[in-house]
Amino acid sequence: MHRTIRAAVAASSLLVVQGDILASGDGIPFRTLLLSGGQASGAEAGVTVGRIFGVALNDFGEAVLSADLVPVGGEAVTLNAVYSVAATSETTLIAQTGDQVPGLQDGVQHSRLSMPRLNNAGDFLFGSLISGPWIDFGSNRAIVADVGGEGLSVVAQTGSEAPGLQAGVTFTRLGFATLNELGEIAFLGDVFGIQETRSGGPAGASGRGGVGESGQAIFTSRGASGLSPIAVTGDPAPGFEGKVIYRSFIGSEPVLNAAGDMAFFAQVEGSGIDEGVRNVVFRDLEGSGLQPLV
Repeated sequence: MHRTIRAAVAASSLLVVQGDILASGDGIPFRTLLLSGGQASGAEAGVTVGRIFGVALNDFGEAVLSADLVPVGGEAVTLNAVYSVAATSETTLIAQTGDQVPGLQDGVQHSRLSMPRLNNAGDFLFGSLISGPWIDFGSNRAIVADVGGEGLSVVAQTGSEAPGLQAGVTFTRLGFATLNELGEIAFLGDVFGIQETRSGGPAGASGRGGVGESGQAIFTSRGASGLSPIAVTGDPAPGFEGKVIYRSFIGSEPVLNAAGDMAFFAQVEGSGIDEGVRNVVFRDLEGSGLQPLV
């Protein structure tokens, strides 16, 4: 029996029903994309779909879903999976609990997958809690993506080196990632190992500042250089007179549009700020450089 409708997305006539997900196209009857209690596609016989808790839908009616799986016999839910669903309703298993994480050491597996994102080109990403050899609390989170149909790969992992910063700076936390129509990715990452203080001076090869040993950065895969930081705590904040720097990006989830324009929230501070600390939205349009919006 279907339960309470939780959300509706008019663009593709998607209805999300607690436990079940249904979709319809123009003049096409509702069709089941993934049904709680039904056999889990790609899993062994008797493994069923449990709670469906994440869905991303594009303009062609394609979807990427995350769901719990209930093992044979109905034991406590310990399995989890991400599925892609074509406009024809064909369901394909992308990844599940116990799968090898691509590009990492043999034996490193997905433990829990969540927060899928999908664009109109069919690119997608999701977050993964991972486990296995040499994986501990400081290295057990990853962002995994398939962009350009090249297969799954790890975009970033806690405990791994943060690109574009001085050697030895590593990710300690990964925020929710966003994905645009160009297959570009952006996210907020907490980092550790920055030796430079906010007072200025060189910060390794990157020349970026930081906050003692810890800091934050907005990372993006825009451009030919691959994943790199566009703003880092301790960096000079553009568009202000006097010495003003990024103080934090707490609570920021950067956004990207189909043209590759980008915006994010930041706290700034310095001699050019009368009130000491100010909340600002920064925007970069058509690669023209970051400027304060609000």
